[in-house]
Amino acid sequence: MGYWLTPFFVVIFQEHLIFRKQVYNLEDWANKKNLPLGAAACFAFSAGVAMAVMGMSQQWYVGPLALKAGGPPFGADIGFELGCGTTAILFPPLRYLEKKYFGR
Repeated sequence: MGYWLTPFFVVIFQEHLIFRKQVYNLEDWANKKNLPLGAAACFAFSAGVAMAVMGMSQQWYVGPLALKAGGPPFGADIGFELGCGTTAILFPPLRYLEKKYFGR
């Protein structure tokens, strides 16, 4: 249930530290054109969640990557790590491209 949380946190954390540099103009929140488009965040988050599902090992579902890591029938629960790593690798370059081509 909580496998979505790690990719979500990574997107917010990297946006805060890398792209906003901890500075926020509070008046931007009222203007849609000053806010990020969100395509980079959506894609990186979706890829992170997909990898987390492939690496999860729960009673009701064991992903294919979890089986490879821990062996049948239980596997190893590496969903959080895969979700975090995938999102952390994908988001910065995608966000850079988003800022370059859309200017926000």
